[in-house]
Amino acid sequence: MPCLTDQEDAAVARPGVVSQRPAAAPSATSLIRPRVSRAVSARGDLAEAQAEELAAYLLEHDVLEGPEEPLRVYWTTYQVLKVAHQDDRAPQILARAHTLLQERAARIRDETVRRSFLENVAAHREIASEWTRAHCSSS
Repeated sequence: MPCLTDQEDAAVARPGVVSQRPAAAPSATSLIRPRVSRAVSARGDLAEAQAEELAAYLLEHDVLEGPEEPLRVYWTTYQVLKVAHQDDRAPQILARAHTLLQERAARIRDETVRRSFLENVAAHREIASEWTRAHCSSS
């Protein structure tokens, strides 16, 4: 599995930068394609079924290879699990997303780019915010 450079990790935070990552493996693509339909509000059977499949995959594998924005996949899956059917796996998905976010941010040496990565990408910002909310309310 290839390691990402600081520039690749930060590319999502800088408009106009094209990622040089290889194409997704077919199995990851088939799981990610719907991006859980980005359908938290739909809450239909399709979104729930896709979230079920994706949650199982995310919890079984250490890394999600292929998608341009893996953290958005984690975030969307978390939302569907939490909102659609109060799934007990939602906190596990959020924890993995937060860990991955922090690991990637730590590899970005430039403070301005790191801050942009954490604050200017909606999914990243929401993961950090939800993590803080979850841990402040439980303490």
